[in-house]
Amino acid sequence: GSRAEATNFCLYHALFPDLGIESYKSGMAASYGIFSSKVQAQQRQMRQRMDVVSMSISLFVPWILFCIVFADMTFFLHYAYPFVAWFIAGGAGLFVTVLGASSVFSVLRRGERTRNPTWLIFLFVTCFLAVGLGLVLGNVNYWTYTQSYYDLKHMNIYSDVNPSMTYGQQVMDAGQISFTDDVELDLKLAMGFKNKDTYCVAPITVSSSSGPTPLASYDFWVVGINCCDHHTASFRCGPYDSTSAHSGLRVIHDEMRPFFRLAVQEAEAVHSLKAIHPLFLFWSEDTTADLLLFLDEGYKWYYIGVLVHFGFQLFCVALAANAFAVMSHS
Repeated sequence: GSRAEATNFCLYHALFPDLGIESYKSGMAASYGIFSSKVQAQQRQMRQRMDVVSMSISLFVPWILFCIVFADMTFFLHYAYPFVAWFIAGGAGLFVTVLGASSVFSVLRRGERTRNPTWLIFLFVTCFLAVGLGLVLGNVNYWTYTQSYYDLKHMNIYSDVNPSMTYGQQVMDAGQISFTDDVELDLKLAMGFKNKDTYCVAPITVSSSSGPTPLASYDFWVVGINCCDHHTASFRCGPYDSTSAHSGLRVIHDEMRPFFRLAVQEAEAVHSLKAIHPLFLFWSEDTTADLLLFLDEGYKWYYIGVLVHFGFQLFCVALAANAFAVMSHS
């Protein structure tokens, strides 16, 4: 109060008797100005530190969520324990829901400065997008590549199969089949069925000095898509002309098999042959290496997705920081 101010002035006058009250007031004003500037500088540094923390959280939390959900939907957990995989995805969704509710409450409460709720809203939106992208891309990657690997890996392997002595019913659980060295593709019996794409088939037979041996039932067929001409024997699928190709990977895609079956039925009608229980294979020189390609492709697209999402998130954070800075100065 005035008593404290009078005491301060008396002390000031005792120390500096030649200076009057005006000098005292101007000195006090200067000291208060210095104090105010220091406070403002400290507040500015604190806001900058808070911005750095907010930006770091907004960069890494959505990206980590994307990586977790993407991997959860792509790899073995989805195949072996789908309930656990979807439980983890649901947990990520619950986290995003709680984050969204917190951002709404922060905006409605208005107890915080506008800056913090703004970053919280940004975090909610980008986390929501990260979880959604992880779910969609993870399932696409799983259905396209890794599911095929896990399916074939868990099916049976048959070696030294002779198509003239073995029928399709005997190897119904086959995922990989290696044939005897004397097998060949009978390209003269190849056929194609066109339904937008051309589904191509050619039977596996046993070679002899006089050519391919006729079989009682042609149950093993090498297949491909858009690698032959419709209704002609121009089969060019995979290593069809390789002398070291004697094995095949089972076709397990349900959407393909009906069209390959129709192509076989056409071959039965045109060439007067029988296919009692046809199995469809992708011809291969090394089924183990070809099988690993499915897993390699799954990992490749996973890592590409992780890197692209990090770049996307970094771009969004930089854009948001610039926009929030403009908003705070307007």
